[in-house]
This record gives sequence, C-alpha cells and structure tokens, in this order.
Amino acid sequence: MNNLSYQIFIYKQNKSESVAIDLQKADFLALQKTLGSFFRNKKDLFEVEVKLGYGSGQLVNKSNLLEKFYDKIRDNLKSSMNHVQNYFGLEMIQVFTFQNFDCLLNVDDILFQLIKDMQYLKELIVGSRKELSCLIFSQLIDAINFKRQSLEKLGLLFGVKEDQNDITINRKLDYIKHLFLSELTSAIQLNAFKLAQRIEEVKILTSVDSRLQIETIVDQLLITNSSLQKLYLDIDQNRYYLQSKNSLISIEKLQNLRTLYLKALSLKNEILDIQKLKKLEKLSLIFSDAIDYLSSHSNLNQLVELELDVRACDVSLLKVNNLKNLRTLHLNFKQNLKKETNNMISCLQKFSQIAHQLDELSLDFSESSYFWQNTMNTQLIESIGFVFEKCNEETTINLNNQKCLFNTEKRFELAHQMMKIKNYKKFSLNGVCIYDELCLDNEISSSTLGCKFHYFLSIFSQCQELRNKIVNFDQKYLQDNKSILENKNSFFSNFKNFSLSSFPLYETKQLSEMFINILPQEVVFINLPKHFYMIYLIKNSKKFKHIQTIQSEEIQIDRFLETIQPKQIKEAFTQNLNLKFTKMYSNYSENKKSYQDLFELKGYVIEIKLICSFNKKDLVELFEFMKNNNNNIIYLNLKTKYEYHLPIEYKATQHIIENYTNLITSYCTDTLIQVLTISTFNNYLIEHIYLHPKLLYLDLYF
Repeated sequence: MNNLSYQIFIYKQNKSESVAIDLQKADFLALQKTLGSFFRNKKDLFEVEVKLGYGSGQLVNKSNLLEKFYDKIRDNLKSSMNHVQNYFGLEMIQVFTFQNFDCLLNVDDILFQLIKDMQYLKELIVGSRKELSCLIFSQLIDAINFKRQSLEKLGLLFGVKEDQNDITINRKLDYIKHLFLSELTSAIQLNAFKLAQRIEEVKILTSVDSRLQIETIVDQLLITNSSLQKLYLDIDQNRYYLQSKNSLISIEKLQNLRTLYLKALSLKNEILDIQKLKKLEKLSLIFSDAIDYLSSHSNLNQLVELELDVRACDVSLLKVNNLKNLRTLHLNFKQNLKKETNNMISCLQKFSQIAHQLDELSLDFSESSYFWQNTMNTQLIESIGFVFEKCNEETTINLNNQKCLFNTEKRFELAHQMMKIKNYKKFSLNGVCIYDELCLDNEISSSTLGCKFHYFLSIFSQCQELRNKIVNFDQKYLQDNKSILENKNSFFSNFKNFSLSSFPLYETKQLSEMFINILPQEVVFINLPKHFYMIYLIKNSKKFKHIQTIQSEEIQIDRFLETIQPKQIKEAFTQNLNLKFTKMYSNYSENKKSYQDLFELKGYVIEIKLICSFNKKDLVELFEFMKNNNNNIIYLNLKTKYEYHLPIEYKATQHIIENYTNLITSYCTDTLIQVLTISTFNNYLIEHIYLHPKLLYLDLYF
C-alpha cells in the first residue's frame, strides 16, 4: 500500500491560518467552500507549498499503475491550482515551494505554467528527488525568467543529468537577492549564476554524488563578481574534494564579498588568502583545522563577525590582537576526545583577551560528542566563566550545552560561573532568554525546570527587580541531591522566598529537615506543604532572624498543633510575623480549643482561609473571640457550607441579609480586618448589602 502524501498547503503570509488540499481524494465541492472562506480578505498575501510523494511507503506499486494513480494526481493538482487562481488570482502568492519526491510523477508542464503565471512572486523554491534532464532544466530556467524582473529568493534543490555543459539563456532577471543551489551534481547547473544581472547572495550545498570539482564551481562564481556580497559554500560532503591548492583561490577575486561561509573537511592544502578580500566583514570557518588556518593570517582587522570550529588545534600561534574590530564571535566546540579538553581551555583563554570589545559572544558545545557521555571538568567550566567575566556590560552572551552530560555538582559549578555575566538580561541558554522566562512565572520550580533549575537560579540571583519571586523545591530534587545541597547554602543566599512542594506523609520528617537545612539565613518568606514537620522550623528559628511570613497550605488545625504549641511559635519568633494559612480544614465546633489557641497569638498578623462548616452560633462565637483576643487578622476567608441558606427571592431574604451584614460590619468596626471573603451569597445580591467603610474589600459569592 502506498502511504505517501500528495498535498497542497496554503498559508496566509503571517502563518495565522492555513488550508491543506489532499490531491489523492480532492473533493472540489468542499474545496470551493473552504477556499471561499479562506480567501475572504482580498488584501491578504499567501504562501503555497506543493509536496508530492513525501512520507513513508512504497513509491511504486501495481495498484498505482492500474488505477491511473499518477493521472489522477496530475488532474487534481491542475484543478486545485485553477480553483486557487479563480478565487484570488495567482498574483497574491508571494512564496511558492514545489517539492516533487515522486520520480514517476511527471508534472513539469504544470509547474512551468504555474511559475510563468505567478508574476508577483518574491520567493520560489523548486525541489526534486530525481535528477532532471538538461531539457527540463532549460525549460525551468525559461519559466523562471518569463516576464519576471526580480526575485528575493530562488532555491533550486535538485541534481541535473550531465547531458551537456551549457544552455542558452535568452533573458535575464534584473536582480536575485538570494540564490540557493542544493544537490549540485553537474556543470550545467552553474548556469544558474547567469539568471540575473545582479545576484547578492549565493548558497551552495554540493551532493555526495557530485561529479563537479570544487574549483569548477568557484571559477563559475566569478560571473557574479561585481554584485556578489555573501557566499555560503558547503563542500563538506563532496566526493571530488579539494584536489589542488588552487581550488578556492578564485574566491580572492570576489572583491565585493562581505560575508564568507566555508564548510569543509579541511583547508590544510588550500592557499586561499582571506586578507585579500578587503571588504570582508563576516567570516565563518567550519572545518577541523579552522584555528590553524586563521593563524596563518597576520591581519584580519577588517572582520566584524567571526565563526569558528574549535577541534584538535593549536591556538598558540593565533594572534587575536589582529582582530581589533571584531564585534561578534561564535565558537563551535567539537571535542571528541578527552585529550582535546586542553585545546578548548586554551582557546577560551586566548579569546578572552578580546572579550571586552565584543557585542555578541556565542559558545556552542552541543556538537562535542565527548561531553555526551562525560561531564565537563572544573577547569573548562572555570574557563567559560573567565570569558564571561571579561565581556563588557553590553555583551550579549549565548551558551549552548544541549546534549552535554552534567551532574548536579557540575550544574552548580556552571551556574556559579554564570553569575559573572554582566548583561544577564540578554543571556540565552540553548536559544532561550532566561530573563524573559523568569518574568513570566511567579516561581522558579525545580520540578518544572529540571536540569535548567540551577541556571535559572544563577541569573535570578542578579535580578533585583525579581526578588519577590519564590524558589520552589520538589521532593525528587531534594532526595536526589541531598549530599550536594547541604553544602550549597551560600549559593541560595541571594534568594529570600522559598517554597516546598507537597510530599507523601511517610517522607515528612526527612524532607522537612532537608528543606530547613537548605534555607539561607536571609530567608524572608517560607511556604510549607500540608505534611510539613513544623518542629524543625521551630528548632532552627535562631538561624532565621529576618523571616517575615510563614505560609502553610491545606492544614488541619489539630494536626498543625499536634507537634507544637502556639507559645512555641511565640518563643521562637520574637519579631512581628505574618502567619498565613491558605486552607485551614477541620470542623470549627469540634476544634474550638485549637482555633482559639491559634488566634491567641498576640502581636502576629494572621491571614486565614477556613474551609469548614459553620452555623450561626459558631460564626458569632468566632467573631466575638477574635474581636476580644486579637486585632491582627487582616484577611479572613470563610468558605463554607454555611447553614444560613438564602432563598432566591430578594424580598423574602432582605431581613436575613441585613442581620448577616450587621454581624459582619459590627465585627469589622472593632478589628483591623481589611479583606473578608464569605462564600455564601449569590453574586447578584451583593449590591443590596451595606458595606461598612472600614471594610476595604468584601467578596460575597456562592
């Protein structure tokens, strides 16, 4: 069975909407409705992508041939594009991509006509799995040039059979900004350089099966001599690799070149002199001996941006003082063996000499296969931090350590080095700006961030404006890193607010003790889970002299007071303390003594949410007790199945509401309560309730 897909994808230019047309079972009645809705705005611009025969499955089978499968695909492709043209006209298509993966699907005539009709294209990409004949390639060139003036991007992603070396180009475009040639296999494809009067950028990816020598490709580039400003040359996979020292020398004649990207196995035998490219500003050398090759140049002061592969190399001969105008540096570390570590360290130390002048620094270790199974040693991590420290306050730093193996100890070491980054707001780790991520959430959680937790903490430690955020530990993180965390109090000293996620009851004592041991003396806020063993906090109270708020979640009051007494809290924390209980369970009537013991804490601010049953007598008694014993409850939330139920009709309940309101406001008159939430009334009755002016906020909801 053939599982390959044959589809047309249409996108609005901002990618906000899209529609797909299946060419194997096109329903044109349904298609008309879909297109009518999709093209409702006549001012929209579109991108169209045709993908024929992609996916997994047999390319050829007997049923395809017997059922006239390919004729059906051809007809549906033609009909679908006619429908598109009828609805809004092909002139609204800005980007057209045509990928034919099916070697038996001959749709060249349809493609050529579409290209001719789309006169307002900005980008055109044509790809094919099979090699084209010289005749088809020539016809494609004619279709591209037909009445067209310019293209922003032209991609020709296919090989051509070597039937002949030259073709006739009857007409040229005025301008192509970016020309992309992939799967370059034969000399006839180099005629693409003749497609326009001016070509600014050329990107070439040679094929493994290429029959071309690199020297031939480079020599043909001279056709674009006066206009070519950017050259991307990937010859890494070419079978006819650099066969002489003169293979790339013609690049020296491209005197308007401003950007050069070279990807190869090696330039060991190449005599290309980069210094002769007087206008060159951006240079990328992606090959094994890139450092050695760069060291052979005495003056590269014209370079503004440099990208290098760092492998087994000797950086001792590299003169970085010859890069006085360098502003952007990308180093791709590709360590494969342990012995190459010293090369990495030497390279970092060498480039640290010019780190102060950089606007952007990127260090990429993601392709260092050695670190996929081995952790970085301390000296290398310290060298990374040394470069960070030498950068100026405006330098944007990007670090990529994806795939690299780090245990918790090494993550702490790297996180510590990140504290040396001056422009921490622009620092990116693996493509993500940590500061931007920090601004999104109220807490930094070990369970959510996983292995990134330490790095986020490192950047967070420098953000004065984010100091109110909470550092949250989860059970697994504490258990996995117990021995390491006990010696890391200094690392957490910059943080003031901490939280511990809920954990099983059987882990209560161990995790409670571990959490308290991690906390720095400077802690101000602590959030505790429902099973937390409060006695450990009491025992260590002298250590935490700055604590202001202790928040407990989902507490049963009898359990809370099971191991400690309120007087112990008073003795342990002599300073003014905010005790906040986000959810206090337990029936009030059955636990009056416990509640009263808690409310008798003098000099404390208490925020409490009681989730328990009250009758009117209980409520009055609770209010009276708090009024007589404590003036420090500023937030009271009574969420209850209160027995004071209200009928829906307002008139029948008016006197009940008035009595209830009088009870609330009389209490508020004699206390400092500021926020009172009572889950009893229907929302639409709120407007009829008299609010005492001292009550800053009253939320009554059902």
